Amino acid sequence: MTTNRSLLAYLSRRLTDRTEDIAVEALGHILSSPAARQALQDVLRSCNTDIGVISRVETQSTGEGGERPDLAGFDEQGQERLLIEAKFWAGLTGNQPVTYLQRLSDEEPSALLVVAPSQRLETLWTELLRRVLEAEDIHHDDGQSDSEIRFAAVGANRILVLTSWQSLTGRIAALASAAGDIQTVNDIQQLQSLSEQEDSETFLPLRPEQLSAEFPRLLPHLYRLIDDTIQRLRTKNLVRTSGFTFTSTRNYSVQYMRFCDVGGAALGIDFGAWRWQDQSPIWLELRAGSIHSSTLEKLRQELSESFQEGSWIYIPIRLKTGVEYDTVLNYVVKQLERIAAILKSESV
Repeated sequence: MTTNRSLLAYLSRRLTDRTEDIAVEALGHILSSPAARQALQDVLRSCNTDIGVISRVETQSTGEGGERPDLAGFDEQGQERLLIEAKFWAGLTGNQPVTYLQRLSDEEPSALLVVAPSQRLETLWTELLRRVLEAEDIHHDDGQSDSEIRFAAVGANRILVLTSWQSLTGRIAALASAAGDIQTVNDIQQLQSLSEQEDSETFLPLRPEQLSAEFPRLLPHLYRLIDDTIQRLRTKNLVRTSGFTFTSTRNYSVQYMRFCDVGGAALGIDFGAWRWQDQSPIWLELRAGSIHSSTLEKLRQELSESFQEGSWIYIPIRLKTGVEYDTVLNYVVKQLERIAAILKSESV
C-alpha cells in the first residue's frame, strides 16, 4: 500500500504469485536498450572485470545440463559472457551458483551477476560463497565488497557478483537519462517500484530486539488510545459508532463508524499502511465515494501525507513521542478535529 506503486507493481500482486518472473521479463525488456546494457558493463568494470560489449540479452536460456538462469548476455560474436539471476524472497536452487559458474567459459572474462534486495545482500553473499567453496572443481579468491556490490574471482577469468536492485536499476536509469532514452527511464521506474515493493516484504533474519516484549506491550496502549479518541469525538458529536462494527484481520484492526456524516469511515491500526508508509500505526480511512469531490481535493491539498488506494482515502494520525498519555490523546483528537473541519464544509 503505497502511493508510489507503479502499475507493474500493482498488477503483479493481483495477477500472479511469481513476481520474480515478472521482474526477469521486465529486466530483459529493459536490457534491449544499449544504455541499459552499458550500465551492466559499468557494474562489472567496477568489479575489475571487462566482458566487452553485450550485444543482446535473452531470458530463460536453458543450458546443456538443464540449468536455466534468468538472463544470459552475449557478446558481438554470439558468445555467452554473462548470466544474470534475479532474486527477491526465493532461496537459491541446487544449480546456483556453482552450475551457472561452470557453464561460463573460464578462457575469457565472464560473469555471473545475482541481483537481490539490499537487505538480503549479507546473508545471500555468505551462502553464495559457501557453495562456491564447497565445489571441489572451482577455485575461489577472497571476495571483495562495498555497500551495494560484492564480487569474487572464481577461476582465472570468471567472476561472481552480487548487487542490489536499487543499485542496478539506479545505474541503468542514470545512463538511460543521460542518453535521452526516456522510454527506458520510464520502464526502469516501473521495475524500481516493483523491486521496492518486494524489498519491503523480504523476510530478513530476525534480530533479538525484534522478539522483545516492547511491541506487545505497546499494542494495548494503542487500542486504548483509539477507544479514548473515539469517545472524545463522540462527545463532540463528530463520531457515531452505533450499528458499526470493530473489525480485526491480519492487515488491520479498525472501528468502522460515521465520521462527520461520512458513513464510510474507519479509525484504527492499519499494519499495511504503517509498513508501507512508515508514518504512524494509527490511520483514519474514508470512503472516497462518501465525500464531495471538492472536499476530496481540499483534503489532498491540506493533508499532503494522505493518499488514495482504490476507493479509500488513508490519512495518517501522528503520535507524539516522549510525552505523557494525555498529551498524546489530545494531539490525536486535534488532528481529527482538523480533518472534521474540512469534511464539514461540503460532506454529503
